[in-house]
Amino acid sequence: MSEFKKYANKLLKKTELNRLEKDDLENELVEHLNNIKDDYIKEGMSEKDSIDMTIKNFNQSDFIKEINNFALNKKLTGINISYLLKINILLILIYLVLMIATFSLFRTNQDSTVLYFLTICFILFVNYNYAISHFELKKDIISNISITCIIFFLIEKIGIVILSKIYCVLSNNLEFNNIFDLYVFDFKKILIYFITSIIVILISIYHNPNSTKRNFKLSTMDISILFLSLILNIIYFLYPNRLYLLNLIISKLFNINVNFFDKTLLYININNQITIINIGLLLLLLFIFYKFISSILEIDSKKK
Repeated sequence: MSEFKKYANKLLKKTELNRLEKDDLENELVEHLNNIKDDYIKEGMSEKDSIDMTIKNFNQSDFIKEINNFALNKKLTGINISYLLKINILLILIYLVLMIATFSLFRTNQDSTVLYFLTICFILFVNYNYAISHFELKKDIISNISITCIIFFLIEKIGIVILSKIYCVLSNNLEFNNIFDLYVFDFKKILIYFITSIIVILISIYHNPNSTKRNFKLSTMDISILFLSLILNIIYFLYPNRLYLLNLIISKLFNINVNFFDKTLLYININNQITIINIGLLLLLLFIFYKFISSILEIDSKKK
C-alpha cells in the first residue's frame, strides 16, 4: 500500500461516510495527493520529500470537517432499508416509553382511546419529521413514511401479542385466550391509527421538499402560553391528591368535600356533582391548532 493510500485510509476513518463512499473518496484523495506530489517533484524535490511535503501541507481538519458536513447534510434516496430500520427502532422506543407512562399515570380505561390517539399522533409526527429531514425527493418522503406506518402498525400488534404471552406465562394466575381482546386490536384504536396515518401521508404530499428552512420560532407570548399550559396540566394531574390548598379552596368555593373523584385526561368529576375541565390541555390544543392554521395561511400567502 502506498504512503498516500495509507494516509487516506487513516484519514477517512475519522469521517462519517459509509464504506462505499469511503472507498470512492479514497481513490479521489489519493489521485489528488499524487497530483500535488508531482508538482513538488517538478519543482525539484525528491520522491520522499515531495510525499512528506504533500502530507504536511494537506489541511486535515478542514477536509474532515467538510466531509462530515457533507455526510450529515446528505439526503437519502429511494426506499432505504437502513433508514426504515432506524426509524422503526426509534418509534418503538418512544411508543414503549409513552405507553409505560400512560399505564403508570392513568389507572382507568376511560381515557385510553384519547391517550392512544395522542401517543399515535406523536409517533407519526416523529415519522413525518424524520422523513422530511432525511429525504429530498417528495416521492421518497411519501414512500418511506407510508412504509414506516405499515411496518410500525404490524410491529405494534405483534409486539403487544408477544409481550402479553410472556406476561401470562410469567403470571400463573392469568390466562390468555383471545389475542383480539388486547387493546391494540380495538376497532377504535385501529381506526385512529389508519386515519392519523392517512393525514400524515397527505401532509407529506403537500410538503415542499425545497423549503429547507422551517420556521419554528416562538414569540414571548407563545412561550408564556406553553408555560401556562404546562403549569395548569401539572396542577390538574396533582389535584386533589397533592394540592391541599387548592383542594381546600375548591371545597370552600363550591361548598363541597371531595369524597371521591373520577379523573380522565379531559376532565375531573368530583362526587358526581362538579366537573372540572383540563384547561391546560385545552389551551395546548388550541395553541397547536392556531399555529397549524397560521402556518397553512402563511404558506398560501407565499404561494400567491
